[in-house]
Amino acid sequence: MYTYTLPNGTPINSDRLIEAVLEREDFPQLYLDTKLGGLVEIPSMASLGAWVAEIGKTDRYLHIERFSDAERVQFAREFVDMILVHELSKKELARARTLLSEKDISGFEHFLEEETDGWIHGWDQYLGDEAGNYVHEWLTKNPKVKITASFEGCGNCALCTAMSQEKQPTLEELQRLFQTEAVMQSVQSQLQAAQKKKNVPKTENKQTAVLSDTVFVFKVSLNNTKPLVWRRIEIDGNATFFDLHCAIQDSMGWIDYHLHSFTVDLRGKVPKEKRSSHELIKHISIPMPEDDFRDEAAIDESTELLATWFGVQTKQCQYTYDFGDNWEHTVLLEQVISRVSGDVYPKCIGGKNACPPEDCGGVWGFENIKKILKNPKHAEYAQTREWILLDEDEPYDPTRFTPEEVVFDDPQERLREVREGFKF
Repeated sequence: MYTYTLPNGTPINSDRLIEAVLEREDFPQLYLDTKLGGLVEIPSMASLGAWVAEIGKTDRYLHIERFSDAERVQFAREFVDMILVHELSKKELARARTLLSEKDISGFEHFLEEETDGWIHGWDQYLGDEAGNYVHEWLTKNPKVKITASFEGCGNCALCTAMSQEKQPTLEELQRLFQTEAVMQSVQSQLQAAQKKKNVPKTENKQTAVLSDTVFVFKVSLNNTKPLVWRRIEIDGNATFFDLHCAIQDSMGWIDYHLHSFTVDLRGKVPKEKRSSHELIKHISIPMPEDDFRDEAAIDESTELLATWFGVQTKQCQYTYDFGDNWEHTVLLEQVISRVSGDVYPKCIGGKNACPPEDCGGVWGFENIKKILKNPKHAEYAQTREWILLDEDEPYDPTRFTPEEVVFDDPQERLREVREGFKF
């Protein structure tokens, strides 16, 4: 992760640039003001003509180009070859590659969304990372202005630690660090092999052996938010799904007073003709009292270990919070690493953008709130500020998030409160 500044020290909103790269429509177009650091948004062709006529010939504004469909197809081929080749059946891989050979990126995305176990979200994250790389190159190698990129790192891995030092590592040192990270990554495959050797039943977590020095690294993304609201968290390999639920709540900024559930879709792991939605879509949640919300088939998240599923059966799942607003999150396993001696888990090591307010009406309501609070003259401006509990002079910043400010509660204490509330 990098922060970018102009020669005069003004920061640049790189997240907004990444959004512009990922936009599919010709408008709005986005231009970077290289003097003030702001972003000029041009909503239409007519507006563009008037704006160009007004500013005349100048190098002050730089236009950011969008990814073309041809570029998206190329990235999609890489995504298939690097990731989906290990996740889809042979028939599904053939279907994906056929669509890409026909350069049908819309068909490919529809296929991921409708016929795979949630890999449309993995694709969105992959494409977002590519857009981040593109923006980095565009900013740092632009010949018209010298932009400084400051490396912040993505966590506590050996590479990030080395890159954050004043003296940059040599090529030989980088190669050694890559080897170190490769060894840490191999822990995941070792876990999987150990599970298979012991013939541990996939849904019987009580018999699952978990390495005490193992840490899972998850990227949790709040689906359909623009810019994307996401968090990167590290959690103990011995953790349960309830522990993960608490970590998601605390890192995202939710208050945890609505129902929630995890969904693991295993249909992509077996031939299509043998799939059964009832048997292969697993719901993992807190057992409810006998009422209308009870799911008899749900697996108890307070005892179900993450290691039973991640790296063994799947690399991602869906987490839904508040069945009214329906906040859907994609939980993606990025790495399995070794525990750092003395560190306390869970940890939030990265993330972007503020969590939406509770009970705001889902993604649409969140977008409406942001629109209202951008305009002090809006009829609902004062009412909306009061509703989300902003102090009189407190600005609303939907991009604000600092990983270091995240505080994690004790999940065991929270579990006791939940059970007392349900009167088990």
